[in-house]
Amino acid sequence: MPKKRLKDIAEEYGMTFDKAYDLVTNKLEEEQVTGRGKNLWISERGQDIIEDLIPMVVIDRGVVISQAPNPRFVFVKSRGTIQKIPVQIPLALSGKLTSKVIYFEADHSGEKVKYKYIKAPKLQ
Repeated sequence: MPKKRLKDIAEEYGMTFDKAYDLVTNKLEEEQVTGRGKNLWISERGQDIIEDLIPMVVIDRGVVISQAPNPRFVFVKSRGTIQKIPVQIPLALSGKLTSKVIYFEADHSGEKVKYKYIKAPKLQ
């Protein structure tokens, strides 16, 4: 994997250049970054470090066990976990998803992991 431009890395991960620049200046060593201004190039080792630092969204699927007391949430049983997971759903789907398979994404950006309903991905 050759060097990559920071602008391209920021677009790939869906973040602004300024946020990516702050991440690079605070977390990477000088040997991993070359160039100046918006013409920054990141080495292979630096790309690996950035990949580890950026929280990625994970898509999973599971069976809805029951409706939660809050109508905006359902409890889902996924293959990867042994416990039921509270997943946030649109209010229009409240009460209609019991015993159905749904897709959801895990957001690790905060201290606690949050799960949110997404539409089923389309096959290409």
